[in-house]
Amino acid sequence: MANHLMKIALAQTNPIIGGLDHNFKKAASFIEDAKRASANLIIFPELSLLGYPPKDLILKNGLIEKQNEIINELCKFSSEEFGIIVGGLSLNKNYGKKFHNSVFCIRAGQVELVSHKMLLPNYDVFDETRYFEPADSVSVWDFMGRKLGISICEDIWVEAYNTLYIRNPIEELAAKGAEIIINASASPYSLGKVETRNHIMSRLVEKYKLPLLYVNQVGANDQLIFDGSTRAYRADGSTLISMKALQEEMQIIDSTDLFSHSATEHRSSDTKKEIFDELDKLSEEDLEAMYLAISLGIKDYVNKSGFSEIIIGLSGGIDSALVAALAAEALGSDKVHTYMLASEFTSDESFRDARALAKNLGVNYKELRIEKLHSEMRALLPVLSSLADENIQPRLRAVILMAEANTRNAILLATSNKSEIAVGYSTLYGDSCGALAPIGDLLKTQVYQLANYINHDREIIPQAIIDKAPSAELRPNQKDSDSLPDYAVLDKIILLYVQELHSLDQIVKAGFDEKLVKRILNMIDQAEYKRQQAPPILKIAGKAFGLGRRMPIVQAFSH
Repeated sequence: MANHLMKIALAQTNPIIGGLDHNFKKAASFIEDAKRASANLIIFPELSLLGYPPKDLILKNGLIEKQNEIINELCKFSSEEFGIIVGGLSLNKNYGKKFHNSVFCIRAGQVELVSHKMLLPNYDVFDETRYFEPADSVSVWDFMGRKLGISICEDIWVEAYNTLYIRNPIEELAAKGAEIIINASASPYSLGKVETRNHIMSRLVEKYKLPLLYVNQVGANDQLIFDGSTRAYRADGSTLISMKALQEEMQIIDSTDLFSHSATEHRSSDTKKEIFDELDKLSEEDLEAMYLAISLGIKDYVNKSGFSEIIIGLSGGIDSALVAALAAEALGSDKVHTYMLASEFTSDESFRDARALAKNLGVNYKELRIEKLHSEMRALLPVLSSLADENIQPRLRAVILMAEANTRNAILLATSNKSEIAVGYSTLYGDSCGALAPIGDLLKTQVYQLANYINHDREIIPQAIIDKAPSAELRPNQKDSDSLPDYAVLDKIILLYVQELHSLDQIVKAGFDEKLVKRILNMIDQAEYKRQQAPPILKIAGKAFGLGRRMPIVQAFSH
């Protein structure tokens, strides 16, 4: 094999969906940095000109024309000795869907190759067969004496999902003479995903004996968080570089290093976790990634939506405390406005704890009382069930919080966790109100673990909040345990039913009481109408409510 030296820049970027001018300026900045470092080639992530996933935005008239104008501008940055690989849309010129999910290979002022994605995921949060036509063949780009095999995201996951696909793009690239595999990706973050992905890529490299350059999108778009975690693998399966997760970054490698041997082999082991590891054995690394991912999800959701401030209703409880801590990390304490909206049932301890939290975080804090409003509602509606009377309180709070959000042009964050959302233990148009649910994919047991992680250096979330029994405080001496089992038990049932899709019988055989399981499963199914009116949830787990779980609201299938 000839010794063709070139320097390759790997750029994990954070695009705004549909922000073509913004994304172009970002790409141009990275290109200039790469050129100053004497790079010969820069590689960007999948659909990096548009952001991923663009959904039905790609159907808008004029979008692809605008994108193509930008590609023409990018061509001006290229030369014989400097190439660009960038992700975008291309029109399908044959029968089938209107578009391809493509990468554009640019050199010497022109697009030399347009390569299309072959494997189109259509599971969980992915819906690519709705928009794209798959490639009918793989593409190899001859660049500076090297044959670069071009692939896009799912194309390298073929052996992980070998029952879904009949084509193997990497095998076809190897047969076509590819010397280096390029993968432009937009692979979302979830708990344990980075380890799984690294294991799959390492096995792929070892099998085909070809180096792999994997460049992943970073940042959050709506519910999805992209971790980046770009990597370069040598031909022997070892890792040449591993870029930081959850932040924009560019690194440059020498192509000859891809064919050298690592002095110390660091091969990925199979890190598949058992289902309950997500509850019982979250590592310090898992919790750190979760903390950074949710903070990034909040930051990008707020900033990319054109807002700059956050509204949160504090209760003195663990959920709102955690959301406030994450929001302060995301935007800075001065941009977070918290409100304690007390009722006649709000305890002195809740006041104390909310004040202490706000002081520790340095966020803006205000106390208002809703007893008078509650009394006026009771007078207006004298015949109320006890449940209706309880629900009036969070709905009054939502009215106040939304008024403050409108006044400040801020975003209200909902504070419900996944356990509550699963069983419907939240009030529609009340505490479920908000533009985003940052911890809506965290089970209650994970909420406590993340709160303890935040306190690992110093007490930020008051220990009293972590230690006290959770309560909605909507009636005297109310506790969550009045109507729900211990969260350690509830969360395991939720994992088995929602994430693993186990039946009632299977869950009972796993060691849970049949009467309890039947009650919890009924609660989960009956709460679907609430979930479909809930704010978008940042995806953290393998199966999140919302984008990746599409259940009918009305259905009668027995457990």
